[in-house]
Amino acid sequence: MPPRGRSLRVTVGRDGHPFPRHTPFRYRWKKVLDGGLHRFWSAFRPSHSAYRAALRRLDIRLVEIPIRRLPEPFRGYTIAYLSDLHVGSFLRSEDLVAVARRVSALRPDLIALGGDFINYFEDELDELVPALRHLEARDGLVAVPGNHEYYAEDPRRLLKRLADLGPVVLLNDAIAIRREGTALWILGVDDGERGNFDLDAALRPVENGDPRILLSHQPDALPLAAERGIDLVLSGHTHGGQFRFPWIGPIVHHTKHGYVGGLYRHGESTLYVGRGIGAAVVPFRLNCPPEVPLIRLVPG
Repeated sequence: MPPRGRSLRVTVGRDGHPFPRHTPFRYRWKKVLDGGLHRFWSAFRPSHSAYRAALRRLDIRLVEIPIRRLPEPFRGYTIAYLSDLHVGSFLRSEDLVAVARRVSALRPDLIALGGDFINYFEDELDELVPALRHLEARDGLVAVPGNHEYYAEDPRRLLKRLADLGPVVLLNDAIAIRREGTALWILGVDDGERGNFDLDAALRPVENGDPRILLSHQPDALPLAAERGIDLVLSGHTHGGQFRFPWIGPIVHHTKHGYVGGLYRHGESTLYVGRGIGAAVVPFRLNCPPEVPLIRLVPG
Protein backbone atom coordinates (compact mmCIF):
# COMPACT_ATOMS: atom_id res chain seq x y z
CA MET A 1 0.00 0.00 0.00
CA PRO A 2 1.49 3.40 -0.92
CA PRO A 3 2.31 5.65 2.01
CA ARG A 4 -0.18 8.36 2.82
CA GLY A 5 0.97 11.93 3.16
CA ARG A 6 4.26 11.22 1.36
CA SER A 7 6.57 14.20 1.02
CA LEU A 8 6.70 15.85 -2.39
CA ARG A 9 9.53 15.28 -4.81
CA VAL A 10 9.46 17.73 -7.70
CA THR A 11 11.48 17.03 -10.83
CA VAL A 12 11.97 20.02 -13.08
CA GLY A 13 12.30 19.12 -16.72
CA ARG A 14 10.73 19.33 -20.17
CA ASP A 15 10.58 16.57 -22.77
CA GLY A 16 8.91 18.16 -25.74
CA HIS A 17 5.43 17.97 -24.30
CA PRO A 18 2.50 18.80 -26.59
CA PHE A 19 0.58 21.28 -24.46
CA PRO A 20 -0.23 24.94 -25.14
CA ARG A 21 1.68 27.39 -22.97
CA HIS A 22 -0.04 30.58 -21.81
CA THR A 23 1.83 33.75 -20.93
CA PRO A 24 2.00 34.95 -17.30
CA PHE A 25 0.11 38.06 -18.42
CA ARG A 26 -2.79 35.98 -19.71
CA TYR A 27 -2.91 33.92 -16.53
CA ARG A 28 -2.93 37.02 -14.32
CA TRP A 29 -5.84 38.57 -16.20
CA LYS A 30 -7.70 35.28 -16.41
CA LYS A 31 -7.46 35.00 -12.63
CA VAL A 32 -8.70 38.59 -12.19
CA LEU A 33 -11.65 38.24 -14.57
CA ASP A 34 -12.67 34.60 -14.09
CA GLY A 35 -11.71 34.63 -10.42
CA GLY A 36 -13.93 37.66 -9.85
CA LEU A 37 -16.78 35.90 -11.60
CA HIS A 38 -16.31 32.83 -9.41
CA ARG A 39 -16.34 34.99 -6.29
CA PHE A 40 -19.62 36.47 -7.50
CA TRP A 41 -21.16 33.03 -8.02
CA SER A 42 -19.87 31.94 -4.61
CA ALA A 43 -21.78 34.78 -2.96
CA PHE A 44 -24.88 34.09 -5.07
CA ARG A 45 -26.65 31.32 -3.17
CA PRO A 46 -28.89 30.13 -6.05
CA SER A 47 -25.77 29.09 -7.94
CA HIS A 48 -25.14 26.42 -5.28
CA SER A 49 -28.65 25.06 -5.73
CA ALA A 50 -28.25 25.11 -9.51
CA TYR A 51 -25.13 22.99 -9.46
CA ARG A 52 -26.46 20.74 -6.73
CA ALA A 53 -29.21 19.84 -9.18
CA ALA A 54 -26.56 18.93 -11.77
CA LEU A 55 -24.72 16.84 -9.19
CA ARG A 56 -27.85 14.74 -8.63
CA ARG A 57 -27.21 13.40 -12.14
CA LEU A 58 -23.70 12.24 -11.22
CA ASP A 59 -22.81 9.40 -13.57
CA ILE A 60 -20.85 6.67 -11.76
CA ARG A 61 -20.00 4.21 -14.49
CA LEU A 62 -18.00 1.00 -14.69
CA VAL A 63 -15.40 1.04 -17.47
CA GLU A 64 -13.46 -2.15 -18.23
CA ILE A 65 -10.07 -1.54 -19.83
CA PRO A 66 -7.81 -4.33 -21.14
CA ILE A 67 -4.18 -4.04 -20.08
CA ARG A 68 -1.36 -5.94 -21.76
CA ARG A 69 0.90 -7.86 -19.40
CA LEU A 70 -1.57 -7.43 -16.55
CA PRO A 71 -0.50 -9.83 -13.78
CA GLU A 72 -3.16 -12.22 -12.62
CA PRO A 73 -3.28 -10.75 -9.06
CA PHE A 74 -4.44 -7.46 -10.63
CA ARG A 75 -7.29 -8.94 -12.65
CA GLY A 76 -10.36 -6.86 -11.75
CA TYR A 77 -8.33 -4.13 -10.00
CA THR A 78 -10.50 -1.01 -9.70
CA ILE A 79 -9.60 2.67 -9.74
CA ALA A 80 -12.17 5.35 -8.93
CA TYR A 81 -11.15 8.43 -10.89
CA LEU A 82 -12.23 11.86 -9.59
CA SER A 83 -11.17 14.95 -11.49
CA ASP A 84 -12.00 18.64 -11.87
CA LEU A 85 -13.71 19.20 -8.55
CA HIS A 86 -13.31 23.00 -8.76
CA VAL A 87 -14.38 23.36 -5.15
CA GLY A 88 -15.43 26.72 -3.76
CA SER A 89 -17.65 28.54 -6.19
CA PHE A 90 -20.48 26.09 -6.79
CA LEU A 91 -19.70 23.01 -4.68
CA ARG A 92 -19.67 23.02 -0.92
CA SER A 93 -18.11 20.56 1.48
CA GLU A 94 -21.41 18.79 2.15
CA ASP A 95 -21.86 18.13 -1.58
CA LEU A 96 -18.39 16.66 -1.85
CA VAL A 97 -18.85 14.53 1.27
CA ALA A 98 -21.94 12.99 -0.34
CA VAL A 99 -19.90 12.19 -3.47
CA ALA A 100 -17.05 10.79 -1.37
CA ARG A 101 -19.40 8.45 0.47
CA ARG A 102 -20.83 7.14 -2.79
CA VAL A 103 -17.35 6.54 -4.18
CA SER A 104 -16.10 4.79 -1.04
CA ALA A 105 -19.19 2.56 -1.06
CA LEU A 106 -17.89 1.14 -4.37
CA ARG A 107 -14.90 -0.23 -2.41
CA PRO A 108 -12.31 0.64 -5.07
CA ASP A 109 -8.76 -0.64 -4.79
CA LEU A 110 -7.39 2.84 -5.48
CA ILE A 111 -8.80 6.37 -5.68
CA ALA A 112 -7.07 8.68 -8.16
CA LEU A 113 -7.60 12.45 -8.04
CA GLY A 114 -6.96 14.05 -11.40
CA GLY A 115 -6.36 17.72 -10.60
CA ASP A 116 -8.19 21.06 -10.61
CA PHE A 117 -9.14 20.76 -6.96
CA ILE A 118 -9.66 24.51 -6.68
CA ASN A 119 -10.81 27.29 -8.99
CA TYR A 120 -8.47 30.21 -8.36
CA PHE A 121 -7.89 30.68 -4.64
CA GLU A 122 -5.88 28.69 -2.13
CA ASP A 123 -8.49 28.92 0.61
CA GLU A 124 -10.95 26.99 -1.58
CA LEU A 125 -9.08 23.82 -0.62
CA ASP A 126 -10.74 24.08 2.81
CA GLU A 127 -13.97 22.85 1.23
CA LEU A 128 -12.27 19.62 0.17
CA VAL A 129 -10.94 18.59 3.59
CA PRO A 130 -14.10 16.88 4.95
CA ALA A 131 -14.55 14.90 1.71
CA LEU A 132 -10.99 13.60 1.84
CA ARG A 133 -11.72 12.10 5.24
CA HIS A 134 -14.56 10.08 3.68
CA LEU A 135 -12.61 8.77 0.68
CA GLU A 136 -11.43 5.24 1.39
CA ALA A 137 -9.70 2.69 -0.81
CA ARG A 138 -7.63 -0.41 -0.16
CA ASP A 139 -4.47 1.15 -1.61
CA GLY A 140 -5.20 4.72 -0.59
CA LEU A 141 -5.35 7.91 -2.64
CA VAL A 142 -3.04 9.33 -5.29
CA ALA A 143 -3.27 12.76 -6.90
CA VAL A 144 -1.80 15.01 -9.58
CA PRO A 145 -2.25 18.76 -10.03
CA GLY A 146 -4.22 20.49 -12.76
CA ASN A 147 -3.76 23.88 -14.33
CA HIS A 148 -6.06 25.58 -11.79
CA GLU A 149 -3.71 24.74 -8.92
CA TYR A 150 -1.31 27.18 -10.58
CA TYR A 151 -3.71 30.07 -10.12
CA ALA A 152 -3.10 29.81 -6.36
CA GLU A 153 -0.80 32.36 -4.78
CA ASP A 154 1.69 29.59 -3.93
CA PRO A 155 0.98 26.38 -5.89
CA ARG A 156 3.71 24.36 -4.18
CA ARG A 157 2.36 25.30 -0.76
CA LEU A 158 -1.12 24.25 -1.86
CA LEU A 159 0.13 20.88 -3.14
CA LYS A 160 2.16 20.33 0.03
CA ARG A 161 -0.98 20.95 2.06
CA LEU A 162 -2.91 18.50 -0.12
CA ALA A 163 -0.24 15.85 0.48
CA ASP A 164 -0.42 16.49 4.23
CA LEU A 165 -4.16 15.75 4.06
CA GLY A 166 -3.51 12.19 2.88
CA PRO A 167 -3.19 11.67 -0.91
CA VAL A 168 0.17 10.74 -2.39
CA VAL A 169 0.83 13.67 -4.73
CA LEU A 170 2.79 12.48 -7.75
CA LEU A 171 4.78 15.21 -9.46
CA ASN A 172 6.77 13.49 -12.21
CA ASP A 173 7.04 10.43 -10.00
CA ALA A 174 5.69 6.90 -9.67
CA ILE A 175 4.73 4.34 -7.06
CA ALA A 176 4.29 0.58 -7.34
CA ILE A 177 1.27 -1.32 -6.07
CA ARG A 178 2.50 -4.85 -5.32
CA ARG A 179 0.56 -8.10 -5.21
CA GLU A 180 2.04 -11.58 -4.80
CA GLY A 181 5.42 -10.65 -6.21
CA THR A 182 3.99 -8.64 -9.13
CA ALA A 183 3.62 -4.88 -9.59
CA LEU A 184 1.32 -2.30 -11.15
CA TRP A 185 2.93 1.13 -11.53
CA ILE A 186 0.97 4.35 -11.00
CA LEU A 187 2.69 7.39 -12.52
CA GLY A 188 1.76 11.02 -12.13
CA VAL A 189 2.96 14.10 -13.99
CA ASP A 190 2.81 17.80 -13.27
CA ASP A 191 0.40 19.94 -15.28
CA GLY A 192 1.35 20.48 -18.90
CA GLU A 193 0.27 24.12 -19.15
CA ARG A 194 1.76 25.66 -16.05
CA GLY A 195 3.75 22.97 -14.26
CA ASN A 196 7.03 21.17 -14.98
CA PHE A 197 5.64 18.24 -16.96
CA ASP A 198 8.31 15.52 -17.24
CA LEU A 199 7.10 12.07 -18.22
CA ASP A 200 10.62 10.69 -18.52
CA ALA A 201 11.29 11.55 -14.88
CA ALA A 202 8.06 9.82 -13.85
CA LEU A 203 9.18 6.69 -15.72
CA ARG A 204 12.61 6.41 -14.09
CA PRO A 205 11.51 4.30 -11.08
CA VAL A 206 9.41 1.96 -13.24
CA GLU A 207 10.67 -1.57 -13.69
CA ASN A 208 10.74 -2.95 -17.23
CA GLY A 209 7.87 -5.19 -18.21
CA ASP A 210 5.43 -4.06 -15.53
CA PRO A 211 2.14 -2.44 -16.60
CA ARG A 212 1.95 1.29 -16.06
CA ILE A 213 -0.93 3.71 -15.59
CA LEU A 214 -0.38 7.44 -16.00
CA LEU A 215 -2.34 10.20 -14.29
CA SER A 216 -2.14 13.35 -16.41
CA HIS A 217 -4.61 16.18 -15.97
CA GLN A 218 -4.14 17.10 -19.62
CA PRO A 219 -5.41 14.43 -22.05
CA ASP A 220 -3.14 15.66 -24.85
CA ALA A 221 -0.37 13.65 -23.14
CA LEU A 222 -1.65 10.52 -24.91
CA PRO A 223 0.61 10.54 -28.01
CA LEU A 224 3.72 11.05 -25.88
CA ALA A 225 2.52 8.43 -23.39
CA ALA A 226 2.06 5.95 -26.22
CA GLU A 227 5.64 6.58 -27.37
CA ARG A 228 6.85 5.84 -23.85
CA GLY A 229 4.93 2.56 -23.51
CA ILE A 230 2.21 3.69 -21.11
CA ASP A 231 -0.68 1.22 -21.00
CA LEU A 232 -3.42 3.55 -19.73
CA VAL A 233 -3.74 7.32 -19.28
CA LEU A 234 -6.41 8.79 -16.98
CA SER A 235 -7.16 12.47 -17.63
CA GLY A 236 -9.72 15.21 -17.09
CA HIS A 237 -9.45 18.95 -17.83
CA THR A 238 -12.11 19.10 -20.57
CA HIS A 239 -15.24 18.65 -18.41
CA GLY A 240 -16.52 16.71 -21.42
CA GLY A 241 -17.10 20.14 -22.94
CA GLN A 242 -19.46 21.08 -20.04
CA PHE A 243 -21.95 22.31 -22.64
CA ARG A 244 -22.81 19.81 -25.38
CA PHE A 245 -25.27 21.20 -27.90
CA PRO A 246 -27.49 18.97 -30.03
CA TRP A 247 -25.99 18.27 -33.49
CA ILE A 248 -23.00 20.46 -32.62
CA GLY A 249 -21.41 18.94 -29.54
CA PRO A 250 -19.07 20.93 -27.30
CA ILE A 251 -17.93 24.34 -28.46
CA VAL A 252 -15.04 24.65 -25.99
CA HIS A 253 -13.09 21.60 -24.86
CA HIS A 254 -9.44 22.63 -24.21
CA THR A 255 -7.76 19.78 -26.11
CA LYS A 256 -5.66 20.06 -29.25
CA HIS A 257 -6.32 16.46 -30.28
CA GLY A 258 -10.06 16.28 -29.67
CA TYR A 259 -9.89 14.10 -26.54
CA VAL A 260 -13.08 15.51 -25.07
CA GLY A 261 -14.45 12.62 -23.03
CA GLY A 262 -14.52 8.84 -22.85
CA LEU A 263 -12.20 6.23 -24.38
CA TYR A 264 -9.49 6.82 -27.00
CA ARG A 265 -6.67 4.70 -28.43
CA HIS A 266 -3.27 5.72 -29.74
CA GLY A 267 -1.05 2.84 -30.78
CA GLU A 268 -0.96 0.39 -27.89
CA SER A 269 -2.11 2.96 -25.31
CA THR A 270 -5.59 3.71 -24.01
CA LEU A 271 -6.86 7.04 -22.71
CA TYR A 272 -9.93 7.65 -20.59
CA VAL A 273 -11.03 11.27 -20.19
CA GLY A 274 -13.45 11.81 -17.33
CA ARG A 275 -16.02 14.60 -17.47
CA GLY A 276 -15.17 15.60 -13.91
CA ILE A 277 -17.32 16.48 -10.94
CA GLY A 278 -17.34 20.27 -10.81
CA ALA A 279 -17.80 23.09 -13.29
CA ALA A 280 -15.96 26.23 -14.32
CA VAL A 281 -17.07 29.81 -15.02
CA VAL A 282 -20.82 29.12 -14.70
CA PRO A 283 -22.68 26.68 -12.38
CA PHE A 284 -24.33 24.72 -15.17
CA ARG A 285 -23.82 21.74 -17.48
CA LEU A 286 -25.77 20.96 -20.63
CA ASN A 287 -26.13 17.36 -21.85
CA CYS A 288 -22.90 16.63 -20.01
CA PRO A 289 -23.52 15.37 -16.46
CA PRO A 290 -20.67 15.11 -13.96
CA GLU A 291 -18.93 11.75 -13.89
CA VAL A 292 -16.89 9.39 -11.71
CA PRO A 293 -15.62 6.47 -13.83
CA LEU A 294 -14.78 3.28 -11.96
CA ILE A 295 -11.96 1.77 -14.01
CA ARG A 296 -11.69 -2.01 -13.88
CA LEU A 297 -8.51 -3.56 -15.27
CA VAL A 298 -8.77 -6.81 -17.22
CA PRO A 299 -6.12 -8.77 -19.13
CA GLY A 300 -5.64 -7.53 -22.68
